[in-house]
Amino acid sequence: MHLLMNGKSLTFLHLIVLPLLLANVGCQKEISAENGLLPGGGGGGPVDSSAVFSLVPSGANCSDAVVDGSYVAGQAVGMDEELIVTVNVTKTGEWNYSTSLANGFAFAGFGSFTQTGIHLISLMAVGTPVSAGITRFNLNIDGATCFIRVQVQQ
Repeated sequence: MHLLMNGKSLTFLHLIVLPLLLANVGCQKEISAENGLLPGGGGGGPVDSSAVFSLVPSGANCSDAVVDGSYVAGQAVGMDEELIVTVNVTKTGEWNYSTSLANGFAFAGFGSFTQTGIHLISLMAVGTPVSAGITRFNLNIDGATCFIRVQVQQ
């Protein structure tokens, strides 16, 4: 397995992904149940990628997903907040994935797969959690769907 992000690319990722995510916030009204992306419920999907990969879920849960960092209502997420999830790569190439915005924050990442098989991808958190409690993110990659829960502290 390969972790596709390293300490040097995290700063660059935040600088690239945060403006893109914030630019899309104005489009939230266009999200609908018809395309499977419900406001506040997660969703997202690969964007403009040449790689083909899918989730490796266990039922409705992303059983191996690891949410790292501390999420506090009213505090912008930092470089330590991320989601690591296992994917099965069937075609190598560039990848780009983001969740939908939920409770003021989302997860996003990009990279390149050079080998097929099982890999770990790292999605960095961007934004500011609005309220304390459990925030649910749906991950939908290549037809496989699962969800994760992120505890946001007061």
